[in-house]
Amino acid sequence: MQGITEWLPVSSSGHLVILRETMGIEAPLFFDAMVHLGTMMVVVWIFRTEVSRVLRALMDLVRDLVHGVPLTQALREEDHYFAWLLVLGTIPTTIIGVGFRKPIEDLYTNLFVVGTALLVTGTLLFLTRRIAPARRHGIREMRARDALLIGTLQGIAILPGISRSGSTISCGMFLGMNRELVTRYSFLLFIPAILGAAVIQTHAVLTSGEEIHWVPTLMGTLTAMGVGYFVIHLLLRIIRERKFHLFSYYCWAVGMAVLVYALS
Repeated sequence: MQGITEWLPVSSSGHLVILRETMGIEAPLFFDAMVHLGTMMVVVWIFRTEVSRVLRALMDLVRDLVHGVPLTQALREEDHYFAWLLVLGTIPTTIIGVGFRKPIEDLYTNLFVVGTALLVTGTLLFLTRRIAPARRHGIREMRARDALLIGTLQGIAILPGISRSGSTISCGMFLGMNRELVTRYSFLLFIPAILGAAVIQTHAVLTSGEEIHWVPTLMGTLTAMGVGYFVIHLLLRIIRERKFHLFSYYCWAVGMAVLVYALS
């Protein structure tokens, strides 16, 4: 389920909550973090050239700043500028993820919240069908405020039922960004967010003394990785063919069904 729903704009965390609550499956949040880590590895592999360029650009940028190069001058290189935008986008995601982690985790058993959030996701996706053609196609046309806004939505997408890919890519499209550009930015922004979540959950488990069932955790992680590899290509094709909004109907249907189940 994680491998399928992580890349489709339908909220993987929401679907994991639905599975747990309707089928009586007990899975700790550490397991959720690990299967998300599995799908993250798919992004690292598919965008390995981009990831390598970003890492080199980050190291070069830090080196320049340490040596007293003004930020505006250091950002003249396009790779440096893109890496800087990823840093900016990660800031609000980190603030939301760390600052609101505990109350958000408490919602991971609340089907009413999941159903409502799926309706919100569906509405956001549906609105993309009315978006005018992209005005901005290059990295240089992306602004710091765009990165901060997309990063904020990625942080909000910690809520189960709010699609991370759906909200971040839709946001970029609403801002007039090219679909391919915002998709690449969204996928790369996903990497530090999931790494951070995995570190936080691992630390929480180790300090609490909770037992980790490694065999099912590794099986789930590898399964999510394998399935996610094929599904991510499907999402990229859907975005190219401008069919993103079609998932709104699915989110509305599942959201309504979950609400009826929660209230019954």
